[in-house]
Amino acid sequence: MELSFAVQRSIEKCCGICMDTIMEKEPPNERRFGILEKCNHIFCLSCIRKWRSTKQFSSKIIRACPECRVPSDFVTPSQYWVESEEEKKKIIDDYKKALSIKPCKYFKQGQGVCPFAGACFYLHAYPDGRKADLPPPRPRHQRNRDRDLESIDRMLLWDFFDLHDDQILFHLDLEDVLDLFTDSDDDSEYSDLDE
Repeated sequence: MELSFAVQRSIEKCCGICMDTIMEKEPPNERRFGILEKCNHIFCLSCIRKWRSTKQFSSKIIRACPECRVPSDFVTPSQYWVESEEEKKKIIDDYKKALSIKPCKYFKQGQGVCPFAGACFYLHAYPDGRKADLPPPRPRHQRNRDRDLESIDRMLLWDFFDLHDDQILFHLDLEDVLDLFTDSDDDSEYSDLDE
């Protein structure tokens, strides 16, 4: 009975990015919702993941809902749309619980370092099964006067996107920007169009 209610409330929901009805998307594995923890806007999982991985905007923008701009730290995949806060909390808790039994690919059973520290949802355990007690994440990085990266000991997942954005920015001189918006001195190639 719960399943039929879940299907019924999900069947006509459209993604706020691609505007497709999510339950009608092709191929069928695209029929998943991306649930944001702090708002109730509707997105298909593939669109919201693409939004959050874009390099064109700052991480402050991509971590936020594309519609209401409320930041959410992560996206939870779901086969069905959830509306109530209790349902959302349950699906997020179930997702975190499922991830907590999968080994962290960065920690590597104590042979590596997880850059997300205590904010990581994955399992941090040693080969003998003992769980690691990771500290909360420390500030993501420090920069010297030349804004070169000095160190990244621990960082939050969403701060990783900030760091990435900082490294790909390019700078234009004001003169270069103005040149883009001014007419060129040589209009000869367009002179016949005016006649």
